[in-house]
Amino acid sequence: MRESIAGAWLYSLILIFMVILVGFVSVSLNYNKAYKLKTSVVNIIEQFQGINKDSVGTIGKHLDNNGYINGKTCRKLFKNGEKYIEINNGVASNVKTKGASDTESKPAQVCVTRSLASKNDSETSVQRDYYYDVYMFFSFSLPVFGDVFKFTVTGSTNAIHYPNDTNAWGN
Repeated sequence: MRESIAGAWLYSLILIFMVILVGFVSVSLNYNKAYKLKTSVVNIIEQFQGINKDSVGTIGKHLDNNGYINGKTCRKLFKNGEKYIEINNGVASNVKTKGASDTESKPAQVCVTRSLASKNDSETSVQRDYYYDVYMFFSFSLPVFGDVFKFTVTGSTNAIHYPNDTNAWGN
């Protein structure tokens, strides 16, 4: 009897170890996929010199081809007064400002913010260099429990001189 109880204890330890190992591998693979997609989105924004019709369409096609799904709402990520654009299914929203309205936005595939490249640049300077910050999401979900965790992967572009933006950022 004692050996059977010890055997059951050993089996339960092995099962717990296997669950932890599979969870770790699953999170690592999902994070790696989101990180690669974030890098490709940053490269697309740099290639098209900003957020415009061509870059948004290319981002949407690229994410759809790689099986990327919606993440979380962008307005939960930013501080009040911060401006952002949501990209979802190859369509960019108009520039939104956190705190401007109380309406909750739908989950987006990508959230993008824009900022001046240096503090010395002013709004009236002749040469404007901007950085774009990209926010993408991945989730760890279990069949019975649903989405257990949602993580955010962020990245920035290099400085873009005279961006070709079709969305008016209001700067």
